[in-house]
Amino acid sequence: MLKNTLPKDEPFIILSDDGFSQFFLSDPDAPIEKFMEETVGYLRDYPGVKVKAFGVGPGSVFTYNTKVGDVFMENVHPQAHNICRDGDLKARDMVKKLNDSGKDSLTRVVEMCHKMGIVPWSRFEMNHEYGPCSEDNFTYACLVGRFTKEHLEYRVTMPDGTTYPSPLLDFKHKAVRDFKTAIIKEVAEHGMEGIILDFCVYPPLFSDAKRDGHFITDFLRNARKALDEVGNRENRHIDLAVRIEEDCAERLNMDWKAWIKEGIIDWIAPSFRYCGAFYEAPVDKFLKECEGTDCRVITYINMENVSRLTTDPNPFHSRSGISSITDRPYLPRRFYARAYSGVKSGATAMQLATSTGHMDGKKTLHWHPMLEVLADNNKLKYAEKEYDFDYNGTMPADLTGDSNVFTHSVIIGDEPEDIKTATFILYARGLTSAESVVLNINGHETVLTEDDLHWSPLDEPILPSKDSMGGITAYNPYHLARIPEWWNICRNEIGISPHWLVCGKNTVTLTYRIEEGKTPIRRLVAGDLAFIITPKQK
Repeated sequence: MLKNTLPKDEPFIILSDDGFSQFFLSDPDAPIEKFMEETVGYLRDYPGVKVKAFGVGPGSVFTYNTKVGDVFMENVHPQAHNICRDGDLKARDMVKKLNDSGKDSLTRVVEMCHKMGIVPWSRFEMNHEYGPCSEDNFTYACLVGRFTKEHLEYRVTMPDGTTYPSPLLDFKHKAVRDFKTAIIKEVAEHGMEGIILDFCVYPPLFSDAKRDGHFITDFLRNARKALDEVGNRENRHIDLAVRIEEDCAERLNMDWKAWIKEGIIDWIAPSFRYCGAFYEAPVDKFLKECEGTDCRVITYINMENVSRLTTDPNPFHSRSGISSITDRPYLPRRFYARAYSGVKSGATAMQLATSTGHMDGKKTLHWHPMLEVLADNNKLKYAEKEYDFDYNGTMPADLTGDSNVFTHSVIIGDEPEDIKTATFILYARGLTSAESVVLNINGHETVLTEDDLHWSPLDEPILPSKDSMGGITAYNPYHLARIPEWWNICRNEIGISPHWLVCGKNTVTLTYRIEEGKTPIRRLVAGDLAFIITPKQK
C-alpha cells in the first residue's frame, strides 16, 4: 500500500480549520472558484504548508454532501432559518451551492490540493455539540444534527444522572462510535489522504471516563479498519491523526500508548482540553513512546484564541451597541516560541489551528506572514520569541493568600549562548515601599521592589475568562471592549541574564515579602508570566 511522502527530517505545517467559519464568512453569490481560492488556493504562496486539514463541519452537522449525517441546515426546525445569524444563512447557501454543483467542498479541496502539491486531510471534531437544548436556541437549532437530537439515551450524563447541559454524546454507546466511524469512512472515500480526530473538542466524552475511557481504543481500531478498507481498495494509505489532552491516560483512561504500539495511529498531537489553550503541551513522553514506530508527534498551536476570550458573534450583538470584542494583539513572537519549543523537542510537524483558514482578515491576516518563518527552523532560531507560562490554567496566583510562594515552569527552545537579551514579564500590581517579591529563575535570584513593579490605572491585571478555570478576576467581554489595551494593564518587564535560562524546562518561583508588622494594602495577584527572548543574529 502506498504511503504518504511527508517530510521526516524537517518541520512542516499542517494548517487546519473548523470546517464552518469559512462558510459563515462566504459570499454565496460569488463564483465557487472565489470561495475555493480563499479557503485553499492561496496556500500556493506558502510552500511550508504541506498539509491542508479541511474541517468537515461543526459536530453532528456537516458542510459537505454527507449521506451519513445531516448537511448543515437541511433538516432543521422551520424557525431555525428565522433565528440564526446572517453568517449561518450564508453558510447554508454556500454549502448548498457546492453540493448542487456536483462537487462538494471535500471533493474540491482534494482536487485543488493535488494540483498544488499539498496533501489533503480532513479534521473531525469528536464531540462538538451546542446547548442549551432548545429549538429556540439558534446554535442548537442549526448546529446539532438529528442523530444527537433524536437519541437522548446516548448523551453524557452528570453524576446525579441528569443530562449534561450541552447534548454531548457518550462514546460508551456502540451506536455513537459507529456513527462517527461511518463519517470517517465517508470522508476518506472523498479522496482525503488523512484525517485528524480532535478529542479536545469537546470534553467530556463519557459520563464516567475512568470506567468507559477504554472504548476510545475500540473506536480507533474500527476507524483504522475503515480507513484501511478504503485505502486497500484504492491502493493508498490514509493517515490517522489524533489530537488528545496530554493527560488523558491518567484522567480519562484513554490508552494512547496502545494506539501507538498497535500501529492504529500515524500521528499524535498532545494538547490541552480548553479550545483556547494556545500554549504548548509537553511532547517528550509522546516522543519516547513513538521511538521505533511509524507514529510521529505533532506540536499543536492555536493561531487565533490569544486570551481564551470568546469573540464569536451572536444574533443579539447588534442590539448591544458592541460591534466587536477586542482580543489581545497577535504577536508573531508568541507563536514562534511555541513552534520552536515543539520543534526543538523533536516534533515532526506543527498543526496551526485556525477557524477559517484564510477568509476573515481581522482574525487571520496576522499569521500569513508567519507561515514562512514557522516552516523554517533556521528562521525560527533567529526570530524574537515570547514564551508564555500559563498553558494549563494554574494562574492567576494570589501571593497574599494562603501561600506567599508560587512556582511555575515553561519550556524554552533557545540555547542560552544564542540569546542576546532576555526579559521576564510579570503581570501584577505595583508594590509599596514595605513590599518585595523574590524572583528565582532556575536557582538564580533577584529581589523586585517598588522600582520594578509599577502601579497601573487598575489595581490588578485583567484576566478574561480565567473565572472558568478557578481564576480571581473575571470581566464581562462587553466591558473589555471599552478598555483600551486592557491586555497591558499591570504589565511589568524585568531584564535578566540569558545565562539564568536553560534550553528545556525553566522553573520560576515568586516569593512575596512584607515588612514585619505591615499588612498588604490589597492582595497581590500574579496574572500571567512570560519570557521575551531576543536571539543573537548571524
